[in-house]
Amino acid sequence: MGMTLTQGGNAPIQATRLQVRIGWQPSLPPGMELDVSAFLLAESGKVSSDADMVFYNQKQSPDGAVILETTAGPDNQTTVFAVDLARLGQDIHKVAFTVTVDAGEQRGQSLGQLQQLQARLVDALTGAEQLEFAFPIQGAREVAMTLIEIYRRQGQWKMRAVAQGYAGGLAPLARSYGVDVDESSATPPVAPSPTRSPTPPPVAPPAQSPAKVNLSKVTLEKKGESVSLEKKETGYGQIRINLNWSKANTISRGFFGRATKGIDLDLGCFVELTNGFKTVIQALGNRFGTLEEEPFMQLSGDDRTGENSDGENLLINGNKWSRIKRVLVYAFIYEGAPNWNATDGVVTVHVQNEPPLEVRLTDGRNDRAMCAIAVLENVQGGIKVTKLAEYFRGQSDMDRQYGWGFQWSAGSKD
Repeated sequence: MGMTLTQGGNAPIQATRLQVRIGWQPSLPPGMELDVSAFLLAESGKVSSDADMVFYNQKQSPDGAVILETTAGPDNQTTVFAVDLARLGQDIHKVAFTVTVDAGEQRGQSLGQLQQLQARLVDALTGAEQLEFAFPIQGAREVAMTLIEIYRRQGQWKMRAVAQGYAGGLAPLARSYGVDVDESSATPPVAPSPTRSPTPPPVAPPAQSPAKVNLSKVTLEKKGESVSLEKKETGYGQIRINLNWSKANTISRGFFGRATKGIDLDLGCFVELTNGFKTVIQALGNRFGTLEEEPFMQLSGDDRTGENSDGENLLINGNKWSRIKRVLVYAFIYEGAPNWNATDGVVTVHVQNEPPLEVRLTDGRNDRAMCAIAVLENVQGGIKVTKLAEYFRGQSDMDRQYGWGFQWSAGSKD
């Protein structure tokens, strides 16, 4: 059995020829049909042409790198794609695999009628399973989802567990990836035709909206972008802030070929309570915190390798949110030369019964080992999450920038 990923996690792919197997549990309810598609995407996140969509009406990409081999049916709950990474052109940076309910909105059906969606990457030559992602979907209202992505990062192919839902069906999902959809078709886009009208502007998926949403994931793309969650009289339960990154490509070798340590990326936060109490939660200095007493948050473990598929987690007692004023979430490189691009890091905020909120650690300054990721603020009892994405040389510089007023001294995790 291969490595199991959690939502937002990623891992390197160790084979070139793959089978991508997309399935679900349990069997489909009567009258429900699921379609699985693959989109070959350029650096822009869009297809270069409509031929770069592989689905039931177009079962092979032009280069033959992605082939729809097996389509799920009444007696088969798994769709299988053959993927040859060596045949993908240099202009292809990502392959996204999606699941949609055929005519789901018209029929009143959704992916939430299932219990689980799952993706498995299998070495096509040996049959050995490499990576697995199983996503609990029960109760979701969406009819379309990007389940996983295979993407190129600094010459290394990786898989990311995405689970990003969309309110619309296959047609709006395809448009969001730049496919020109024939409006005369019910839901699926048509095969390429030289006589089609010019491509209409892509319809952005609702996940881009900063307002309260009912999707499976919201990505904060720009600095200063915010999402607000309304106050809950019963409390928020446990809030989990997850940091996940990849150690792959962060190990370097010296002049004599000796391996040096990879990056140790740590999660931490500044917290201020409504009574004025302030503190720091981080592995450095063994300041792990506590959930039931002030400051009502706790760092769960310290992953020093990046190889733990669940990464690091900061837990917040959401039932005590009324006593929390603000939380500044950050990550810092404790060991290893700063190289934010190589970490491929992502921070995801999980709140019960709300879509996960994602912030990616991209475009970092490699002369600065500290990143202020996001701030969570108590606004009239609700939670406002704002992306910061600012980089600093250390905690004290970040403290001065945001006016926390701590006194700093050298510390250690040992």
